[in-house]
Amino acid sequence: MRLSQIRKIGNTIIGAHWIGDLPLLPGVELHVMSAGHPAARHLASRMISALPMAKRMDPAEIDRIESAQVQEFLLVGWRGLADDDGAEIEFSREKLAELMADPEISAVLVDSVRLAADRIAVMGAKEIEADLKN
Repeated sequence: MRLSQIRKIGNTIIGAHWIGDLPLLPGVELHVMSAGHPAARHLASRMISALPMAKRMDPAEIDRIESAQVQEFLLVGWRGLADDDGAEIEFSREKLAELMADPEISAVLVDSVRLAADRIAVMGAKEIEADLKN
């Protein structure tokens, strides 16, 4: 494997990508980091390590960790998100925190970011396959 191929894989892992066509957010594009981003993995690892063993597989704790990953690292922008009056909502960490405080909005954002991050992983796998064939 060539170093250029490894760099391309690394860019997919640590770079942000615009992902649209999300079932729960029609017309919205999310600017998302890969779930494999080192900072997101480190945060999850720290949060899991802080839990007692009996809580490490608790669905509520897993949801809390995923929400923190979205809020702190994975979601870095959006396009096409509007308020109830139709005005475009500009992305900011403060606005994201405000939206994540609403359990219904948070659930949709977390699921959509998870789907987008999975798509990034698939993009990376396809790039690797194509590079290895060349």
